[in-house]
Order: sequence, then C-alpha cells, then structure tokens
Amino acid sequence: MQCLVRLAARRYVFTGKQKDMSEALHQFFNWDLDARLHPATFQSSNGFRRRYCYTEATSSALEAHERSLRALYAIYAADGKENEGDRAASLSLETTKLMSHDEWTRFCRDMRLVDREFTPREATLCFVWSRMRVVDEASDASRRRMVHLSFEDFLEAIVRTATMKALPFDDEIAEAGCADAGQLLLELQRHPDTYEAFMRDHAQAWDEAPRQPIDRCVDHLLSLIVHTVEGSVKGNHNQSIGALEAGAFVARGASELGALLDQFAPAAAPTSSPRRPTVRRSLSKGGPETHLDAITPQSQLRWAKADGDNR
Repeated sequence: MQCLVRLAARRYVFTGKQKDMSEALHQFFNWDLDARLHPATFQSSNGFRRRYCYTEATSSALEAHERSLRALYAIYAADGKENEGDRAASLSLETTKLMSHDEWTRFCRDMRLVDREFTPREATLCFVWSRMRVVDEASDASRRRMVHLSFEDFLEAIVRTATMKALPFDDEIAEAGCADAGQLLLELQRHPDTYEAFMRDHAQAWDEAPRQPIDRCVDHLLSLIVHTVEGSVKGNHNQSIGALEAGAFVARGASELGALLDQFAPAAAPTSSPRRPTVRRSLSKGGPETHLDAITPQSQLRWAKADGDNR
C-alpha cells in the first residue's frame, strides 16, 4: 500500500498536477491502474454465485453426484502433499479437512480436466474466486479458511470449472451413441487431433456465458470425473464413487494420468484435408461399444468436419 501511495505522490503531487493527496490517489487508481488491469481483476464472485450457483437447477445437478463429490473432496483434502517451498511457508496453516491450492490442482490434473483450453491458470482462477472471505485475517484459523476450500467452496469451484471447460451438448452425445458426456470426452481424449478440433469448436472463456444451461454443464463435467475414476479402479461402475474407490484412485498414482494430456500440443497443419474421425456406435458380441471410425455422411459430429471436404 505504501508503494502505491508513493507512486501516486510522485506522479501527481510532486509534479504539481494535484495538491491534495487523496485526489492524487483517486486519479492514480482510476486513471492509471483501472484502465490497465486485466478484466479478471473485476470478476464478481458474488455475482457469479447468484447467477450460477444459488439456483435450484445447479443444486439438483450437484446433489445427484453428492456421494462422489464428498468422497473425492475428503480424499484430496486429506492428501497433504504440497510443493516443498509452499510447505515451509505455510506449516501453521496445514489442514487435512480443507482443500489447498496444490490439492485442488492435483484433483484437476487427476480428473483429466487440464488441457489446452482449461490450463493450470484457469484452474487457479477457479480456486481463488471460490474462496470465501473471512472477518479476521490475522489469526491462523481464519487464514487457514481463507487459503483453502471448504466443501461448499469446492462445489463452487466445480461449477466454475464447468463454465470454462469445452463440453459437448446433449444432442452431440446422443449422436455419438454415448451414454453421457464423460464417456464421449474420454473417447475423444484418446484421439488428440479430434479432441483438438472439439476444444476449438467448444472453447469457453471464464467471462462468457455458458452456451448451454449451467446444470447441463455441471452434469457433463461430473460425468467426466466419475468415468475417469471408475475407469481406473476396480469396483461397481454405478456412476457413484465411494470412499474406497476414491482412495484406491489416489493411491495408485492417479496424478500420472494428468501427464497424458501433454500430448495435446498444437499439431502441425496438415498438407491435405483428410477425413477426420468421429464417434460412432457399433455393436459387438459384448454389447454396444463406442469407438472412433471413419466419418460417414449419415453419422458425423460438427467439430469433426474436415475443412474443404467436398461430400
């Protein structure tokens, strides 16, 4: 604060442009700082909560996955793994009941949420904007709450993530023959070129209104999270994660799954315009199975259309 006061004094008082220090500060903040700040600086957390979180539709979407969310929050909040530098600086603020920034980041990577569109920066913004303020920042107890996510804060971070992620629409999921968005997204992630095209077509910035109802965004995101966990551990794949499944997922080194997303680097421009693969439905002896196959005029996804394709 003292630095800002000194800057305002040098810019306006010492040069004779303003005689009153309060006017100098007012001019410095409104003319020099506000005009140059990133739009994210003016993000209204309460405005977001009123518009997207405190609604019956969002509440219903979260309640449908409450068991899974509570199990995952509990296991990640109890993880306690932090960067070595942060650990020494925040020893007195450690807790196994709240989720730290490192634990939230690991959660995002493990759930395969981080990609070229939803980067670690967006994950950090979700964390920072979802924290609730405290009255007294001086005490360790208050600071601990301020630098961690409670379960309710975690739910808000999930909603925020859902507004920033590239997610499919219900008609695209049905067209692909998939049960839900999670199944479709995991299949797309196995094919970097197709997933890149999908992300470009469905890119969603933090300051843009979602292109589908918020409860559908939340449900799609949570289906991805559930599929990621259930597809990595043994157990009943019933779209509901319990404490044992969550613990097994983390124990087997799930964070290594996040490294798989490094393959989604910018691809070189193709020399020709080949047909892009798309998700289709085929019947096998074991029942319906989703896979990628050559695109056909009868079955194609919007994001998989090849540029210049003359069909």
